[in-house]
Amino acid sequence: DHLWERGARRVGIVMPDISWSSLDTSRAAYDEWCAEKGSRPIIGEAKVRACASVSAVVGAAAKATSSLLARRSRPDALIGLFGYFGRGIVAAAQARGLEVPRDLMVAQDNDGFEAQVGAPPITALDLDMSGQFAEAVQLLIEGRSDTSEVRVLVPRLTVRASTAG
Repeated sequence: DHLWERGARRVGIVMPDISWSSLDTSRAAYDEWCAEKGSRPIIGEAKVRACASVSAVVGAAAKATSSLLARRSRPDALIGLFGYFGRGIVAAAQARGLEVPRDLMVAQDNDGFEAQVGAPPITALDLDMSGQFAEAVQLLIEGRSDTSEVRVLVPRLTVRASTAG
């Protein structure tokens, strides 16, 4: 929604070629969001299964992004759904002579050091990992074995230069 509010109308995602329930949930939420907005999904798949380094992961994201940016109707915003994908998306955009955020807004699903540093800093979700850890420890201390109770920690969007243009 942040990207839509900033004017993006062709919002895409870059996903890894691995299957995790959180990625499946993110993909389903993205598809639902696209349907709600009347927008066609734009999905790039980064081949990370065989990646043995951070630079290889960034390169895989850049390669997937490059093919999306080569389309006649290229995305005007992309969200990386894996650690370090934001950096790969930015690298691919810059390699094509695009300026972030003027030509392409970039965000990623998890805030971390790689989102906070670099040019430009990348808008990301703060998933409150320390809060999640504290909740897990509290459940252990309480001796809870009932897994039916759901506790939700709401992530916070940290807006940075990659979408703030």
